[in-house]
Amino acid sequence: MKYRNVTLGRVEAVWNKLGGEQGVKLFLSGQTEVVPVTDNEYTAVLETACTRLELLEKGGITGIEERDAEGWRLNACTVSPRTSTFRLINLGQEFAREGDAHEMLSVPGFRCAGIDDLLMFGALVEPKETSIVVAATGAYLHGQEWCTFCISYRADKTKGFGSPPFADGYGAQCRFLMVKNS
Repeated sequence: MKYRNVTLGRVEAVWNKLGGEQGVKLFLSGQTEVVPVTDNEYTAVLETACTRLELLEKGGITGIEERDAEGWRLNACTVSPRTSTFRLINLGQEFAREGDAHEMLSVPGFRCAGIDDLLMFGALVEPKETSIVVAATGAYLHGQEWCTFCISYRADKTKGFGSPPFADGYGAQCRFLMVKNS
């Protein structure tokens, strides 16, 4: 054997990090690549408190309808000043349900982003990638189950906000937003 310290546990850990069976298939075919995590980390500073709606406006994020603004409490909730470190995770596969992706998102020292984190990210950060969807799976609204909210970063440099734009699940263009624990 070429490597003496290889264990089945390590092989399984790498398999899981690549996104399971589909992720390994994509990796071996050259459709995905491994990049240092620092390439996917961003720090943002929100200096003054503002509403969720003000964050959307600050980021030039469109797509909010009147009924959604009220239901998602965009004017009613204030986001406190903070400094946050974000990481974008590409699981390298498609998911049919948001719960499937949420269960795979386990990054030591990070938690799944909520709606306020996503809006702060959208207002203050421009990801290195274009034509992606950044999803926050840690949103919990009005006693409902976990909800996912997304910001679509389009090739023409516009951004849109809403619930997942995919009728059949989460596509490969999806990046999941994580926030460093403080």
